[in-house]
Amino acid sequence: MANLIELCPCGSNKTYPNCCGRYVDGNEPAPTAEALMRSRYTAYTLLREEYLRATWHHSTRPDSLELATEPSSKWLGLEVFRHECNHRRRIMPWSNSSRVTK
Repeated sequence: MANLIELCPCGSNKTYPNCCGRYVDGNEPAPTAEALMRSRYTAYTLLREEYLRATWHHSTRPDSLELATEPSSKWLGLEVFRHECNHRRRIMPWSNSSRVTK
């Protein structure tokens, strides 16, 4: 089992590099809504404003979160109770390949 210092803040019981680190550090996009939620929680705990802003929709994204200048928050933990992936595949009329639709 991983040392407590190495565990990802998201509560997955995985090490940071094998969990949210690969998304927060910019190596790959979060593949699911759950991974995105966990990585954003982790970014808040690590004061990683650049990742939070990069994963925020441009129409509502603030210019700055000022995480480094605001009083520090105490993050108590993240617990995911349920996550579902309900993708359906169908053939788009303008394409010869199937696409995931919502």
